[in-house]
Amino acid sequence: MSKSKPLSAKQENQVKSPSQDTPSRIGLWIIFLSIVLGSMGFMTWLRIPPLTAPQLTYEVLNTFAHDETAFTQGLLIDNGQMYESTGRINQSSVRAVDLATGRPVTQVDLKKTYFGEGITIYGSKLYQLTFQNGKILVYDKDSLQLLEEKDFPYEGWGLTSDPDHLILSDGSATIRFLDPETFAVKSKITVRDGRRTVSEINELEYYDGRIYANVWHEDLILEIIPASGRISAKIDMAGLLNPKPDDREACLNGIAVDKKTNSFYVTGKLWPKLFEVKFVRKTPESKR
Repeated sequence: MSKSKPLSAKQENQVKSPSQDTPSRIGLWIIFLSIVLGSMGFMTWLRIPPLTAPQLTYEVLNTFAHDETAFTQGLLIDNGQMYESTGRINQSSVRAVDLATGRPVTQVDLKKTYFGEGITIYGSKLYQLTFQNGKILVYDKDSLQLLEEKDFPYEGWGLTSDPDHLILSDGSATIRFLDPETFAVKSKITVRDGRRTVSEINELEYYDGRIYANVWHEDLILEIIPASGRISAKIDMAGLLNPKPDDREACLNGIAVDKKTNSFYVTGKLWPKLFEVKFVRKTPESKR
């Protein structure tokens, strides 16, 4: 039987015992776990939803009258006062509305060639988009006196605001965040349901760190994460108004939140009713 040759000093130094190898492996595991946990923390901060956004539905809390001639393009509540923007050529307006009756308290009609779209309030001003007229209209929010018309390079669909920006949809899957004074684009997101982009984003409402959006011609409201564009919930609004008006364009459009009561109000174009609703988890028992 042959005997193994003794190891040289150099060879001995090259041999690692299990006990010597353990700290390096532990270190690698620590680094790996730090990366994973750090990513989870970042995802939590963004509140990134699963690939398939949860399905919600609604419960009706109250029903109010709504002007059935109003082609609703924007809806909001500020300090208890409801405002509404209406569209169509030679029919467009901006209004302060009595919630109880649905009737305008103050109404300003747009130029006959203007097609009104989304509205929002930022500071003491109310901003109203036009569809393809290349203008954004700026009003005093209390009197609805028109202060100025500014050139605007985007097609106007939906408009809302967070503490720092005007937030704009243009009918695509893109939502832009604009400087309220210059309208310069500060950032933008692409709306995605998992890996699928979602276009025809319409009327917008920002509330509690989320953007709520109508989708043109769909009985659907999306809840969108502003930091990423990811959809965190899809709210099925089917059956809210029955029967609907015959006009194909009489679709769900208009989301407002009373931030004093945290109540959501929704309506549609040419709808005779406006609804106060709450959003709830969709279950197999949901009658939608």
